[in-house]
Amino acid sequence: MKWLLLLVLVCAGAYAWWSWGETHPEIAACARFAELCGDGARKRCDDSLDALLRTSGREALKPSLKCLRQASSCPEASGCMAGAAGRAGLRAAEDFFKGLGESLGK
Repeated sequence: MKWLLLLVLVCAGAYAWWSWGETHPEIAACARFAELCGDGARKRCDDSLDALLRTSGREALKPSLKCLRQASSCPEASGCMAGAAGRAGLRAAEDFFKGLGESLGK
């Protein structure tokens, strides 16, 4: 009976860890970035992704977060971050011109 309880607890813990990681992929991405580029890179990554998530949302950054988690070198991870910034910039420009068009059209 004790083994069954232990197995259930381990499975529940593993599921909780997995689901938390799936809902916060930016944490895993920045951990990988710091692993590849040094500990000082972690804070910069966290700050950058936080700002990008606020401006463009999680859906827009999914490809870049996946890219970061799969990167194999610091330059590759830096390219992923640049792609995330570019994607967020394009979305911000799109929203800007949408608002401009709406205000000029009325």
